[in-house]
Amino acid sequence: MIDKIILNYKYLLQPTKQQRSSLWNILQSCRHQYNEGLELWNECYECCKIGLNAFMLNEYFKDKYQNVYSQVKQNVNKRLETSFKNFFDKRSKYPKFKSKNQYRSFTYPQSGFKLINDKKIKLSGIGEVKLVYHRPIIGKIKTCALKLSKTNKWYAIFSVEVEPDNFFELPNNKNTNAVGLDIGIKTFASLSDGTQIDNPKFLVNSFKKIKRAQRKLSHKKKGSHNRKKQIIKLAKLHERVTNQRKNFHFQIAHWLVNNYGLIAVEKLSPQFMIKNHKLAKSASDIAISQFFNILTYEAYKHQTLVGQIDPKNTSQICSKCGKIVLKDLSVRTHQCPYCGFVCDRDINAAINIVDRVPDEFKQKYNFLRNGTVGMTETLTPVETSTAVFESKDLKSSVVDETGSSLL
Repeated sequence: MIDKIILNYKYLLQPTKQQRSSLWNILQSCRHQYNEGLELWNECYECCKIGLNAFMLNEYFKDKYQNVYSQVKQNVNKRLETSFKNFFDKRSKYPKFKSKNQYRSFTYPQSGFKLINDKKIKLSGIGEVKLVYHRPIIGKIKTCALKLSKTNKWYAIFSVEVEPDNFFELPNNKNTNAVGLDIGIKTFASLSDGTQIDNPKFLVNSFKKIKRAQRKLSHKKKGSHNRKKQIIKLAKLHERVTNQRKNFHFQIAHWLVNNYGLIAVEKLSPQFMIKNHKLAKSASDIAISQFFNILTYEAYKHQTLVGQIDPKNTSQICSKCGKIVLKDLSVRTHQCPYCGFVCDRDINAAINIVDRVPDEFKQKYNFLRNGTVGMTETLTPVETSTAVFESKDLKSSVVDETGSSLL
């Protein structure tokens, strides 16, 4: 039984010119401290064959970088120690020195910050900063991280401890319907009951503006103020596409978990699509990994099952007779020469996906197939306690929002 759940709440800050300067100075001091700590760590190992730890670094930096709050400095050392721990556990590469563009956040781990009337946040060493409090915080605030985006916007990210009763939600249409989900490029998602969701193609629709901004950037002199301004303009275009895509993914995932009790998806790696230079841009636009993470998070929150199955030949097998019908990617309609079954290629794949769900779930769920039960329509983005199980063919996983963890 889960006692506590950690969520992240992100809010836009509106600092004054002086506060923005203070935030930048603290960020750079943290970066210099991180790089200096890394250099000390390397020297100690090369000279004496011993490693350091966060406690040793805390003593060393105790009287240095006085413009930084003490617990923020301790968190920087803890971050460096975690980097080395991940390296020794073979979860990441050896820690590297950080440039201005690579080090973009610092954290108040316990104290040094306070919310004031849901309008401002009081930060040690900076003062009271205006806050766009667009949604209420439910739970106990544990930490506060300040992050500078590539578009020069400052954000406050609160790590909040939430009770399970305040986190889990019941689906709007709780049922035992099971559906297969096939992700594509022409159509973003096709379901085994015949429903299809259009692909909004946010990157493709903004590509002309991005290409024009990139061309202007290439003409700017390196190191000039005009180049820095153009970099921010280009970053804003990419940021808009990212926000549009993420919002779309949450809309679709929320709609799915509220209308189906079990959702079967393919266990895909986006690399196989990105390696194809003809599909790379479109594959990056749909962001398969991000969507699956969001879908699994929403399923966990709404007590809906999401499982992954083997994707082998789901597009080639006829969902009616089981024969393999080979076809190129350009062929968008499945036509079986053996049984005469005709169907959209992606819907045929979605039916094969739901058919591969293990038998033990077929007694509990009503499996939806095209032409039997469920909806048959095309949707636009606008219209649109978890059981964790494992089997040989189907596995489900649980994730939380990016940057969050489960306790």
